[in-house]
Amino acid sequence: MALHVSVHCALSHLSFREHPRLVELHRINGVECGEALYSFHARAIIVSHIASCMICDYLLKTKASFSIMIAHLLQRYSHQSLILYVRVTFNGKICTYFLGLMPLTKGTAAAIHEELNNFLTTVGFTEAVLHAQVVCFCSDGASCMIGQFGGVATLLKDKCPLFKTFHCMANRLELAVKNAVDTVMLRLIFGRLLTIYTKTKMNFRLWANDLSIELLKVQKVF
Repeated sequence: MALHVSVHCALSHLSFREHPRLVELHRINGVECGEALYSFHARAIIVSHIASCMICDYLLKTKASFSIMIAHLLQRYSHQSLILYVRVTFNGKICTYFLGLMPLTKGTAAAIHEELNNFLTTVGFTEAVLHAQVVCFCSDGASCMIGQFGGVATLLKDKCPLFKTFHCMANRLELAVKNAVDTVMLRLIFGRLLTIYTKTKMNFRLWANDLSIELLKVQKVF
């Protein structure tokens, strides 16, 4: 049962922190959950197995066309990672599956391309598989990802000559919002509003006390 709960967490995009609570709920309802597969390490292995084995086996056996989606992360202390997803049609629905998290030593296109190729080869996606089944590549708009002359997408086209490259829509929306904010000087407006609030904060406190309500402090304006 603990195994099924781990799978449920992964399918529902829940944090593994929810695992003990769900197991306890099953116990309250009289379900025998066993005594194994409770550690965070065990849950991570289960989900990793599903991603790297079961999903890959499905793609290899069915020879279904699929897309590759990657995200480049810059974490604390300049640590870099690469998240890999695959998107495929399953039972008539377009599904996106997490496939792996890869550490990066460098954020260059060549380093990302090499790490991605090594990982894909490890899970069984040979050059023949990539050539026949990969139809799309999606990432952010960084030049190292989709640059015309030396980006990861350009490097991958040697193995997947027929696939299409897309700039991630969520990233495009984020850039559009940032550009709009910078263009209409919303930052200046927010700054002035925060200044007004700071100058009248004492009055706000007095009004809150008179009305017997709690005044929440403004930490940062977004």
